[in-house]
Amino acid sequence: MIIKRLLHIFTLLLSILTVISALELIKSDDFENEYEISEENKQKLLKIGILKEPSDGLTRYTTLIFHSIVSSLSAFTNDVSDIWEWVLENFPSVFSDNPPSVQHVVGEYIKSKMSTFDQWTVFTHAAFPKYQLRVRSFTDMRIDFVKQHAGYIDIEDKHFFFWFFESRSNPSKDPLLIWLNGGPGCSSMYGLLTAIGPSKLDRKTGRPYYNPYSWNQHSSILFLDQPVNVGFSYSDNPVKTSFAASGDFYAFLIMFLSKFPQYSNLDVHLAGESYAGHYIPLFASVISMNQDESDEDLYEIEIKQNESKEALYKTENEQNKEEALYKAKNEQNAVTINLRSIIIGNGLVDPPNQFPYYHYMGCNGSYGRVLPKEVCSKMLTKYPECRRYVKLCTEFQCPCVCKVAYDSCVDILLRPYVDHSIDIYDIRNRCKDDCTSEITKVVENFMNTPSNKQLFNATKNFTGCNMTVYTLFHDTGELMESVVTYIEELLSVGIKVLIFAGDADVICNWYGTHSWVHKLDWEGSSYFNENRYKPWTLARKIGKKPAGTLVGEKKTYNGLTLLRVYNAGHVTPMDQPEASYDMYMRWIHKKYEFN
Repeated sequence: MIIKRLLHIFTLLLSILTVISALELIKSDDFENEYEISEENKQKLLKIGILKEPSDGLTRYTTLIFHSIVSSLSAFTNDVSDIWEWVLENFPSVFSDNPPSVQHVVGEYIKSKMSTFDQWTVFTHAAFPKYQLRVRSFTDMRIDFVKQHAGYIDIEDKHFFFWFFESRSNPSKDPLLIWLNGGPGCSSMYGLLTAIGPSKLDRKTGRPYYNPYSWNQHSSILFLDQPVNVGFSYSDNPVKTSFAASGDFYAFLIMFLSKFPQYSNLDVHLAGESYAGHYIPLFASVISMNQDESDEDLYEIEIKQNESKEALYKTENEQNKEEALYKAKNEQNAVTINLRSIIIGNGLVDPPNQFPYYHYMGCNGSYGRVLPKEVCSKMLTKYPECRRYVKLCTEFQCPCVCKVAYDSCVDILLRPYVDHSIDIYDIRNRCKDDCTSEITKVVENFMNTPSNKQLFNATKNFTGCNMTVYTLFHDTGELMESVVTYIEELLSVGIKVLIFAGDADVICNWYGTHSWVHKLDWEGSSYFNENRYKPWTLARKIGKKPAGTLVGEKKTYNGLTLLRVYNAGHVTPMDQPEASYDMYMRWIHKKYEFN
């Protein structure tokens, strides 16, 4: 409270000085030349519409406003270049005919910079002598007004970036949700800035705007960039499989909750989309095993549970195996992780069961036939080749065979969409080039702004999706491996499972999702499979959509819930935010039946 009052007095005094300075400036004949616009900044102003023509310059009035801001901040900083960049990034309307008040801009600048003055702290844990957590706590009000933590977990030469947001409601009681994007190789900042985060980025201006349907409305959220070399994460020692990444993930979670014990008693939900359908079941299994209070050897448990999945590990040497299995054993009871559920949206979970539905989606699906008849016929004719390799992959668990199986199935069943300019992430869209390039550029540009790189102490440029990481995972054959056994095990120990899919997605489409979910082998499978889908409607008014609005179909039984989301592509929360918010609110409040 005292800090807020001091800040208010400070900005008020600066405002008085501003008026005096501005009056003096108006008398000056040469103030228009004091802040020349560089060509780079002129292009930015043209892009956002402040300048209409390349020959335009700032008016006397807007130059005066900016000078007033600089003068007001003279007791705080003399870095005019930094002020310019910050104003252009956060308040470009300063240069318009209807600028905000100088006092407001000055106050926001001071608050934002004061937040970055918080020192980095380093945290270590006895159970993980090779690990340390570097973290900064702050409030970045461009994204949200809640408390935030960001930083890195350092594992020798591996460094994982994360960004955490407290719940907007009750952070001491609301659950903790951990969000992972897929790829493999894509940053979880996509989930933050385009889907479920406190703010989303405007595709035209690149600026953040408030998201009323954020998943931190009633839960705290942790966005983690993993494996290494994704987003701001970096290393010279890359990770090649989800199994190798699982130990690092578990150690990170233990260290984070040890550093911030106020979150350690909260319910935990692992959530994500796309290739996170591979990560999440495995990561949840590692949590479940390491939190088991039995005395049975952790390594023996792992071997028993994974006799049929050796292909996931054959590319890892024995040292990596032992590290992934034993990282937390010495202190596995020191921190309790209250894992309650996993949430997977449009996930790649069981490729052998999902791949065949690429043909159905494009030739017989609910959006009609989008591929030419001759292409559909050719896909059917060549499909036995894909199926043969998949069978060999399943039988022999050989990385080289599984890699060939994946490539063969993609070439036969998925490439026809690309060849006919159909967006594999949304069957309703047509695009000749990369359908995701626009949003990728927006996210990368935002994360690579000087202020963000300074805030996060970034040592490299942010990369939205790293194809080198993708290639490493691809070459192990993991992309054709199924992880359904982990989900079956999680259900057996009482972990709730929510699976949802936008029905316009191609690459992880609804039909394939329906298929693998109905082939799960668990105690409730017969009852679940016999149940019919029921209409899913909004429980209450959300945005402009009234309560009772039909948004999809649902099927649920004894801890397993499957949702079809109407009119949504690969990133369901981006396409149908109201439906996604309804789903989120029901789930975290334990209304698993969706009644």
